[in-house]
Parts: sequence; structure tokens; C-alpha cells
Amino acid sequence: MPTLRDLLYRFRRGLVPPGPALTRVPPPVDRHVLAEAELAATFEVIDHSTAELERQTEIATRNADEVAAAARAEADDLLRRTDRQLGQIRAEAVTARRAELAGERAAIEASATDECARIEEQAAHRLPALVDRVVDMVVAGGR
Repeated sequence: MPTLRDLLYRFRRGLVPPGPALTRVPPPVDRHVLAEAELAATFEVIDHSTAELERQTEIATRNADEVAAAARAEADDLLRRTDRQLGQIRAEAVTARRAELAGERAAIEASATDECARIEEQAAHRLPALVDRVVDMVVAGGR
């Protein structure tokens, strides 16, 4: 830590006072040289810190690239697994829907068979009366 005298000396006037005061005042110093010498350590720390910052930035960038690559690989793997599962789910849905439709088809066929049997039965009951009527019409028309 600089002393009070050093601080005051730093802010003294750049010109040498005239006359008798000249003997008591030290000769002027080159303030730029003193400032450079005083700040050299600070600049060295700044340069070291900048180099360390660049090194840490490179490491962080490398780590970020590795994490991003791992995330991309994981996402690709997840998409492949999802595609396989989607194919299985679709196949299962198609199988289930075919089973449903087969059941509906069987029910429709059974209903149609019953309806055909009912119609055939009605036709069997009506046919003799219809034949008699047609014969009567033909006989009546033929006279």
C-alpha cells in the first residue's frame, strides 16, 4: 500500500516552482515511466486473466459441443425407438380393427342369413296362393 507521501507525490505539479523553492522540491520525474512501472503488474494480471478466460472459454465450448453431440445422438436414438414403437402400435391397431370388423361382418352375415331365411319362409307360404291366383287369371283370361 502506498504511503501518503507517495500519493501526494503522485499529484504534485509537473513544473518546478521558480526561485527559492527549487532547492526543496525534487526535480520533476517522468510520470509516464512511473505509471507504466506501477501498472505493469496490473497489466500482467489482466493479460494472465485474459489468457485464462480464453482457455476456459475454449474448454466450455468443447464441453458444450460434446453435450450437444450427446443430446443429438440421444434424440436420434429416441426417434428410432419411437418409429419402431409407432410401427408396432400401428400393426396392433390394424389387427384390433380387423378383429372388430370381422365381428361386425359376422354379425351382418348372420343377420342377412336370418333375413333370407325369413323371406324364403314367407315366399314358401305365399307361393301356393300366388300360383293359384295366376292360374285362375290365366284360366279366366283364356275363356
